Amino acid sequence: MIGKTISHYKILGKLGEGGMGVVYKAEDTKLKRTVALKFLPKGSEAHEHERVRFLQEAQAASALNHQNVTTIYEISEFENPATAGKQVYIAMEYVEGRTLKQLTEHEILPIKKVLDIAIQVCDGLSVAHEKGIVHRDIKSENIMLTPKGQIKIMDFGLAKVKGTTKLTKEGSTLGTAAYMSPEQAQGEEVDHRSDIFSFGVVLYELLTGKLPFRGEHHSALMYSIINEEPPPIARFNEKVTPEIERIVSRALAKDKEDRYQHADDILAEIRHERKKLEYAKAGYVGTAVPATAPIPISKRRLTRNVIGIFAVVVLAIIAFYLFYPRPQSTSATKKTIAVLPFEIQGNTANDTTIADGMMEDTYANLCKISAINVLSNTETKKYRGTNKTIREIGEEFQNAGSDVYAFLTASVRSTGNKMRITPKLIESNNERTIWAETYDRDVKDIFVIQSDVAKQIASALKITLSNKEVERIEKQPTTSITAYDYYLKGREYYQRFTHEDRKNAIKMFNNALEIDSSYALAYAGLSETYSDLNNNDLALMYADKSLSFNSDLPEGHKAKGQVFYFKGWYRKGIEEYRKAVELNPNYVLANTGLGNYLRTIGNVAEAYTWHKKAIQLEPTLGFLYNNFARDFLSVMMDETAEYYIRKALQMSPDFLSPYMGLRHLYREQ
Repeated sequence: MIGKTISHYKILGKLGEGGMGVVYKAEDTKLKRTVALKFLPKGSEAHEHERVRFLQEAQAASALNHQNVTTIYEISEFENPATAGKQVYIAMEYVEGRTLKQLTEHEILPIKKVLDIAIQVCDGLSVAHEKGIVHRDIKSENIMLTPKGQIKIMDFGLAKVKGTTKLTKEGSTLGTAAYMSPEQAQGEEVDHRSDIFSFGVVLYELLTGKLPFRGEHHSALMYSIINEEPPPIARFNEKVTPEIERIVSRALAKDKEDRYQHADDILAEIRHERKKLEYAKAGYVGTAVPATAPIPISKRRLTRNVIGIFAVVVLAIIAFYLFYPRPQSTSATKKTIAVLPFEIQGNTANDTTIADGMMEDTYANLCKISAINVLSNTETKKYRGTNKTIREIGEEFQNAGSDVYAFLTASVRSTGNKMRITPKLIESNNERTIWAETYDRDVKDIFVIQSDVAKQIASALKITLSNKEVERIEKQPTTSITAYDYYLKGREYYQRFTHEDRKNAIKMFNNALEIDSSYALAYAGLSETYSDLNNNDLALMYADKSLSFNSDLPEGHKAKGQVFYFKGWYRKGIEEYRKAVELNPNYVLANTGLGNYLRTIGNVAEAYTWHKKAIQLEPTLGFLYNNFARDFLSVMMDETAEYYIRKALQMSPDFLSPYMGLRHLYREQ
């Protein structure tokens, strides 16, 4: 073909060949420009349906007019003497430069350059998908980078023309197949979300220099794509942020419903990460001066950045104090209740089990009443065995920022299978008894008593419960006191955060399930523990198991949302967290978790309201203040962020994350 003239195109040389056909460099003798000519593979022109499809898809792609997509000039045919028939060809823009595959062969690209490339690729995909055009063969060899830094996506709409994928073994990977989506690998119909998966493979490759799915042969590679999770990007590139890793993870979701549903969605998140790099480089991230060690700022730097800093600060102030919704004070609209540790009047292990179980479950039932706020038991357990009066305890909470209206106390004594429980609801400012009762019942009736206590307290506070609230309160978590004891021990281990404690938590939750195999809370506990241990598949299974036994379990929805967070499936995760706080408005971990989710996707305004509410519910937990501080860091309000970080350290001096936050803040300054 070289040297021949096809129509008004003189063939200058061969550019490449593959399953898609053969491509030549040619001169347009009419317009005096260099073009690329693509021909169908030899033999394909004999199949009329492939020829028609080739023409239709090329015509559709020719409608694209975007700076990141190669332009199609002409679609035509010529008489090929070698085949004694007509052969279809496409004349398209000739692009000089290197493919992304060539760029990654010898080095891992800087994060900034990867994000710049990714933004352009997403931009091109977005425009094509809007016109109903799916590439079906996105890979690093099909994306060019010009000497001027412009990305060009080649071969739009042409991949479908080939009947089968040509597989070329290269080491332990297989050419085009390595970029296939799971649905494409299984021969299913594909749509634009398949392109998003393939782009995720390219993005992983740009960040690591490696492909996420590998196999020594075709079937092994297909199995890996369909079933296996890729190695963490941070293993190969320590400069990659968790946010970038989550973006790639979501793009590579096996189920297309769990991926980004539109190229615009992933484009927005990548642009957000790119902006953060710009702010850091420009020096706009920090404007606060640490109280302990003032940092001088030179006049040169101040002059250079004054306009940018002023703009950022003004925008942040407007965002938080003018337009962002401000949380209302919980004490102004709802009464706040706190459950103090129940007094153990006996001295047996059974008395301790019953008392702890009563306290935990009564707290959980009160949390189901939307008309009151309930402070977490974490805040009140320190008062076990205290000689302080209710008034003194109330004043301590008030000084910490919580205006507690009343405290629930109780004494517990058991004798054999019988027990006596005497709960009291006492007003904090004058120690007036609002409600009291004595229950002489069998131990097996403990959950019935807990439900009745919650309903009686609502009545004493003149709160009318909805039918749904009554149903949730009366639903027993388990019929076994022993199972409940194991569950409580599992939660205690889980909250200690070490790897060994996580293993012990799993053991306790499993012990509970051996006694009661339908114990939804225990399944939720297993889910949270396994997700913290990075076993997301097992965690998701246990979350679903939990909700299969109780679809209205806040802990189950929170556990499932946590799994989705670690997988990078943000929108699905937010739905689960919203369900958790809807079912239990006082669920502190769900409130602060929802805030973290929303900040991750850039919705700092709403994240602020949930983090603020979590602090109002539980004002002495350090990590809640640390989460709140990150909201301010994200809009570069460093002085306010530092205040809340130091507040977190004041509450929890052994908590690691605040120190990391201060280190990051000072480094940026």
